[in-house]
Amino acid sequence: MRKGLALVSTSLLAMTFSQAAWAQEAVGDEADRASSRDIIVTGTKIATNVQDVPIAITAVTSETLETRSITTTADLGNIVPNATFRKGQGVFGPAVSVYLRGIGQTDPQFNGEPSVAYYIDDVYYPFLFGSQFDLLDLERVEVLRGPQGTLFGRNSIAGAMNLVSRKPSLSEATGFIDLTVGEYNRRDVRAGFTVPLGDTLAVGVSFISKKRTGYQEMLDFSCQMHMNGTPELAGTFPFQTPETSYGGTRTPESCVIDHLGGEDTRAIRGSLYWEPTSNIEVSISADYTDQNDEITAEYIFDTDYAQTTTRANFVTAADQFSIPGTPFRWDNRFETGDPYKTYDNYCDPFPAGTLIPGNSYYNGSLFKGGICHGNTVPLTNQGVQGKVVVGVTDNIDVTAILGWRSLDLSFGAASDGTVLNDSVIYHEFHESHWTGELRLTGQFDWIDWVAGLFYYDGKADHYGNPQGVRAGTQRFQNDVYEPSALAGYANFVVRPIDRLSVTGGIRYSEDKKGVYFESLTDATPPGSTTFVPSGASTVFDIDIESSRWDWKAGIDYEITDDILLYASAGSGYRLPGFNVRPSQAGQEGQIPGEALISYEIGAKAEFFDRRLKLNMAAFQMDFTERPAGYTGQEGQWNDNLTGLVAGGSTV
Repeated sequence: MRKGLALVSTSLLAMTFSQAAWAQEAVGDEADRASSRDIIVTGTKIATNVQDVPIAITAVTSETLETRSITTTADLGNIVPNATFRKGQGVFGPAVSVYLRGIGQTDPQFNGEPSVAYYIDDVYYPFLFGSQFDLLDLERVEVLRGPQGTLFGRNSIAGAMNLVSRKPSLSEATGFIDLTVGEYNRRDVRAGFTVPLGDTLAVGVSFISKKRTGYQEMLDFSCQMHMNGTPELAGTFPFQTPETSYGGTRTPESCVIDHLGGEDTRAIRGSLYWEPTSNIEVSISADYTDQNDEITAEYIFDTDYAQTTTRANFVTAADQFSIPGTPFRWDNRFETGDPYKTYDNYCDPFPAGTLIPGNSYYNGSLFKGGICHGNTVPLTNQGVQGKVVVGVTDNIDVTAILGWRSLDLSFGAASDGTVLNDSVIYHEFHESHWTGELRLTGQFDWIDWVAGLFYYDGKADHYGNPQGVRAGTQRFQNDVYEPSALAGYANFVVRPIDRLSVTGGIRYSEDKKGVYFESLTDATPPGSTTFVPSGASTVFDIDIESSRWDWKAGIDYEITDDILLYASAGSGYRLPGFNVRPSQAGQEGQIPGEALISYEIGAKAEFFDRRLKLNMAAFQMDFTERPAGYTGQEGQWNDNLTGLVAGGSTV
């Protein structure tokens, strides 16, 4: 199936009109100021003025990040055109969903790689989880649109983002500290320093601490009903804390038990830069992030109460808290009427093993009920990476990159905004990986080129415990995911005549993913102490493999020193994966990857003595491979029946 996407984007990079220069200023001063307006990028692996790069690329300098108060990757959508960077919500956990030119994904699960590839100092970061990096002590952020597999180690269909750190200075000691206080008890500290340890060695350290109380209040439901003067609506539902309970003559001052949407993060990064000779550079850095932010605030705008009064699981569970004359029901008593307040508490009100007559979920199974997790999202993210650049000649460099990183996180979610909990979901992820890259670059009068080899090897495991009171289901999910990749790529720019350049590139990739997937649905008889999975459980052990070639071609022409026109086309792909939420037999196994060809034409121009920079691009993306959805509604073949099965019904 082919799908076309055609759009036009315009980026006004800089518009800084000013008064005419004073007559006594020297010509050299004007040249220096013009040079200071240049932004040098390395996304093409050759240091180049961003206005001379014939692709749609946005480079955001550290000065711009500071001026616009952009401190995390989730904030980049405020300044990068034709892009969306959004912090994950609810069941999607601590992640940033990134879309470039309308292509990306929201779900950060390990079953598939991001459509937009992250790089930290050229080291690949493979997942959306933990990708809300603090933009601390950066030199710039580079965002390249379209497939970039002939320039970067990992391929991607939508584009690449490279976070470039500031190198410690060999010539001077520097330092900074930034303190911020604000509402909701906000207390932010950002600090760092670099120190030269001689003429060839320098070190740097940067640190950040962010603390802020969430803006959404978690309310004790029973306390609030008493405070509203309607204690009968609370029935016998228990108070959540001693501080918010009514008893005798005690009257709480507040029904707030906690908050959502707050921050509690600390991160530190150390770096070392060594230049033993004029043709050798060594960069080593390590970082550690300890995050315990509150769950993202959510507000339920509407509920279909017809379902809550007709479904037995809702009615029988709520009846456990009824009092004579006032039945306890799932109705608008749970609506706070204020988006900054919620009754969610992320705890099942019934302990494991609860038996409620007529309820298919609370049926006495020791493995149903009792799920309770806090309102924070613990996450640790740490890594070490190194880069060595050797100038073989004045025109040829060899670069070796090696990186290791690990991620540990857990989070929960609810979906109803009430204390009864239609569902309580818990996820736990652990991941670590190695990446390596060997790159050869050359720069001559008539040709620039880059060739590289890329290696990636990792392992991740996931434990999930989604509870579904409405449907009467309880699943226990265990996944082990072992990805690896090898790739080779080459890209060249040839200048056959003055002002004309021709670009070409090619890439070969081999990817493997060993997957063990186990999603067990609870069918344990009441009172049994041994877990019994149902026939609807899904277990599979597969090896997903893919190999392919990709390409890039382009041409550009400088009409004048200030106007560049270009056109390019290239292919890209997103790796095959697997269905992480199978709901029926036949949905296990490999899901095809995605592939497309991206076409782009554009212009880059500078006016008024380079005070105005205007970049324009028109593009079209044609999908050559795009999998259908795996939702449980598509037809599936079942060998035990005589036809297709659609959503569980014979057709």
